[in-house]
Amino acid sequence: MNDFNDIKSEWVQRNIPELPKNGYKNIIKNSLYLKRKQRYGQIVLIVTVIILICFFIYISGFKNAQLSLGMSLMVGSLLFRVVVEFFSQTKLNSLAPTLQVKAFNEKIMAYYKSRLVIHYWLTPLSFTSYVIGFIIMLPIFKLHVSTGLYNYIIISSILVFLFLIVLITVQIKKELKVINEMKKDTPIE
Repeated sequence: MNDFNDIKSEWVQRNIPELPKNGYKNIIKNSLYLKRKQRYGQIVLIVTVIILICFFIYISGFKNAQLSLGMSLMVGSLLFRVVVEFFSQTKLNSLAPTLQVKAFNEKIMAYYKSRLVIHYWLTPLSFTSYVIGFIIMLPIFKLHVSTGLYNYIIISSILVFLFLIVLITVQIKKELKVINEMKKDTPIE
């Protein structure tokens, strides 16, 4: 009889995670935020690609192999990022809060892991190839623009790239925080 009371006592004192009061509402709100953020990011990237392609055509860049290589790296890195975000958004769309708890937990963990890979591997790779493409084009700019404009391009691009690094880092931290909140709002089965 003592064993039964011990087991009963342990059962009562077990650590039961508290279910969030508005867990599913928070999940819906956070997933809508992530979808909207990814959509805006894709729009910005696509507009940037269009601008770069128009600039490339305007300056007849296809006549210069070095310029073509640099522009290809820049456009390619942005298009790569658009494709990655498209597939990530598809994965996010599969996170329906109406799924069974176990299935939702598995999908949210898979999504979280894929975003970690995107943010810590693919984003730096894409950003680096974009910067390399820009650097490849600098000697051509030096030949065809005034010294003052060339110096402006160098200084402003350094500032823009530093700003982008800070902005991307802040956005990554925000997104991972939102995904973590979604994980917390998911009841454990």
